[in-house]
Amino acid sequence: MAKENSLPRHIAYLLFPRRCCYCGKVLPPHDEACGECLAAVSRIEQPACPHCGRAAQECVCRGHKNLYTAVAAPYYYEGAARKCIRRLKFSGKTACAQFLAREMAISARSAFGQKAVDIAVYVPMSKKEIKARGYNQSRYLARAVSRELSVEFGDGLLVKLYETRAQRTLKAGERSGNLAGVFDVAEPGRIRGKTVLLCDDVITTGATLNECARMLLLSGADEVLCLAAAATKMKNR
Repeated sequence: MAKENSLPRHIAYLLFPRRCCYCGKVLPPHDEACGECLAAVSRIEQPACPHCGRAAQECVCRGHKNLYTAVAAPYYYEGAARKCIRRLKFSGKTACAQFLAREMAISARSAFGQKAVDIAVYVPMSKKEIKARGYNQSRYLARAVSRELSVEFGDGLLVKLYETRAQRTLKAGERSGNLAGVFDVAEPGRIRGKTVLLCDDVITTGATLNECARMLLLSGADEVLCLAAAATKMKNR
């Protein structure tokens, strides 16, 4: 039987070749990632700081607590993981979300232990931002994570009310003020009394996640846990 099925499998591979989950390079049929990317993967070692999501030697928050209970991420935003996230974010490769979500779910189970998550939401973009890019990459991540963890997907629960300057263009001290009052919860009843998992692509200072968590808690959420695909490495402050 194996010989009979080999030709159709070979044809299928020629038509739909397997590609590296990080960079998209064509791979042999049974590989998931190319050697170059595997050598350039920068994973966050456990146990990590629950407040910033980074390994102990990379932690810069000095125990500073945010409004969310904890945050986790599988990768640092560099090397192969950076390639993958940028392919998702800027090149329309939305299939990358499924691979990243699988890694994010592993991190969530490790970091959050026995905490039961009720619903997964994502950091929203404004209508103008979505129109410019065509989609919200964090939505794809949250939807895939919700499937991995078998929890409800709260599509559109968080909304962005108006335009702001891009966070990456601002200094750390300016980021929180840039987001004050910009987010809202569309259906508070759906999160009231629940543990919410807030998903994003990259965590830098945590200001965006913190402001989203503020609105979720004000709208009745019992607790907010945060999950990102990657965290930036930051200089000690």
